[in-house]
Amino acid sequence: MLTGFTVIRRTIGGAGRAPGFEIASAVLIIVIGLWLLFRALHPHEQAHAARDGRVLALVTGLVPCPLTTFIMVYAAAQGIIVAGLLVTAGMAIGMTVTIALFAVAAALLHDRFMLLMERSDHVRRQIGRGLEIASATAIIAFGAWLLSTR
Repeated sequence: MLTGFTVIRRTIGGAGRAPGFEIASAVLIIVIGLWLLFRALHPHEQAHAARDGRVLALVTGLVPCPLTTFIMVYAAAQGIIVAGLLVTAGMAIGMTVTIALFAVAAALLHDRFMLLMERSDHVRRQIGRGLEIASATAIIAFGAWLLSTR
């Protein structure tokens, strides 16, 4: 006979798991990484860089957050849904602020770095290409890691 605690523990143990979305997200991250690597190895225009970043963010966002799902399941089990929603909203606001600050800092540092590199176009292009290859490889590795931990 299952007690209430056993049922909750089984439910919480699988909280935040969406295997189909997790696999799809990992595969799409790998595909995007391969596409970015292909573009890094072949000359291309930079006009689509912002779109690629948005697609990567969307694909990565397909993976549900296990912690917020856990919090909501726990809150529902305890009958404190409003508290669960407040904690989840607080986490979302914190993540949004952190990501926004990181993006602003990256943009500011990028501009300063480019000013320093202005004198040597050849060096800047070589470093840029190396960074593109390294980032694409890191994205592929991240997707492969997500897929392997499934």
